[in-house]
Amino acid sequence: MRLNSLGFLLSEAFAGLVRHRLMTLAAISTSAISFTVMGSFLALLFALNAMSSSMLSDLGVAVYMKPNTDRTDTLNTREAISEMPGVASVIIVTKEDAWSRIKRDLGSNVPLEGVKDNPLTDELHVRLVDVDHVAAVSQAAARLNGVDQSKIMSDVVRNVQATVKLLKQLGIAAACLLMIATLAVIANVIRLTVFARRREIHIMQMVGATNGFIRLPFLLEGIIYGVGGAAVAGAIVFHGGQSVLRLIHSTLPFLPINDSVVPANALAIALISSGALVGLLGSAASVRKFLLS
Repeated sequence: MRLNSLGFLLSEAFAGLVRHRLMTLAAISTSAISFTVMGSFLALLFALNAMSSSMLSDLGVAVYMKPNTDRTDTLNTREAISEMPGVASVIIVTKEDAWSRIKRDLGSNVPLEGVKDNPLTDELHVRLVDVDHVAAVSQAAARLNGVDQSKIMSDVVRNVQATVKLLKQLGIAAACLLMIATLAVIANVIRLTVFARRREIHIMQMVGATNGFIRLPFLLEGIIYGVGGAAVAGAIVFHGGQSVLRLIHSTLPFLPINDSVVPANALAIALISSGALVGLLGSAASVRKFLLS
């Protein structure tokens, strides 16, 4: 294809966008709404996956000592748990360290000035070789002298993983429905554009223009509709996500979520690629029906 032909096709595509401004606005707005919902689902799934991965790294048993025990009891308990089958490591979190971390994390969000005495007890984080030993180690640790309670941390992880799985299924279903709706809107806009220019297209056919040459400006319009809406959606998801992360950091600082849990570049590429594909398919379907009729 010569450069002058390419310039003509591009000018025709942009002329079609300007000529049908309201339809262009409707197509881009619809695709932007659809891709915003899809991008929000993807960002949420990335965040939940990061949370579950962080929890999985600490998978094991949390053992809490009784309030009246001293540090010697905690050390003896650690030695006893370390000798149990399936235990990889046992880390002591002293009540002083835990109290300092809570005051640092919560900061001014929770008033702790009135709490004079440390209400916490020593805690032992037990990491296991695999999840098959979780129940046995938890039950054995709970029977040791000086132990107040033993909690299985894997239960929380299972709940988070189940939530992630459910959201993935809902997200896939919602994304498919939204993509179909966006494809239908873009296809209808292109169909109206083709109909409005039917006489011009007939003249081009009479002078020997190929179907591919006639089709390309409309395909470019469809791609612009999809990519434009996806770009708007990407900006909304990015800035909205930053605001949500700041809110989470200020209200729930202990959650393992930071700015890197959502890969912004990968999300933007996925949205724009999906927008280009939806726009191309929608416009191709409309133009093909018209050229075959």
